[in-house]
Amino acid sequence: MTEHRELFAAAMADPATPLDLPCLLMGNEVTPGLDVRGFTERLDALADVVAAGLPGAAGPAAIGRHLRSTLGGDVGFAGSAADYDDVRSSLLHEVLGRRRGLPILLSVVWLEVARRIEVPAHGVGLPGHFVVGIGDPEDVRGDGLVLVDPFAGGVPVPPSTVYGAIGHEPTARDLRPWDTRRTMLRILANIRNWAGRSDRVRTRLWALELSLLIPGCPEVLRREHGEALARTGDYGAAATQLEAFAELVEAEQPLVAKSARQDARTARARLN
Repeated sequence: MTEHRELFAAAMADPATPLDLPCLLMGNEVTPGLDVRGFTERLDALADVVAAGLPGAAGPAAIGRHLRSTLGGDVGFAGSAADYDDVRSSLLHEVLGRRRGLPILLSVVWLEVARRIEVPAHGVGLPGHFVVGIGDPEDVRGDGLVLVDPFAGGVPVPPSTVYGAIGHEPTARDLRPWDTRRTMLRILANIRNWAGRSDRVRTRLWALELSLLIPGCPEVLRREHGEALARTGDYGAAATQLEAFAELVEAEQPLVAKSARQDARTARARLN
């Protein structure tokens, strides 16, 4: 295992790890030798800019307006439809440089700035979107929680948008904070999906391999990993992964296990 993957695994083993470290370590997959400290210092500098004008004793709405005027306005972090077709939109170091990205990566910027200036903020994963909650995640119907959309420059998220995304009045469970592990799995899923659409099997492979280093990752990723290895021609490793997946799901999903074992036999046959 490479050094940056060892560091990534160590970071993901600690549930208290903030998002910036694993996101930047992931960048080594496309930019070997990435200056992680340098990009961490960029986040520090952004936090200094935001902190300079932060209103004292302000509520979530006022804090949200200030973050919007700085990060979304003066600094210019936002996204557009075109960003979904660019893998750079899922890489924090690229997002910090380009100020463009997917909703979840732009939310990471907001969350890491907020953490540095001790603003209570958390990520909220909605179906098909990702936003930032500022304030108390339990205060769903009061004025102690404001949802903002970094992809749209930080505008408040109307209740109707949340209702439309989840199909009912939001509860504290719907808007609960996403931890680092869950957020990283979604970031990596976005990369896997992008790679699948553009037939970038090597990109899909490293996204899978990083996902498998995250405690609690879905077992089905082991099967995906085996399939991706087979597509690269590494049939022996593919068969091993598929057989390991079959062992994991045998008791509860015997038909799935049987199918995975058949795929493993097919992969091994290609070694001859």
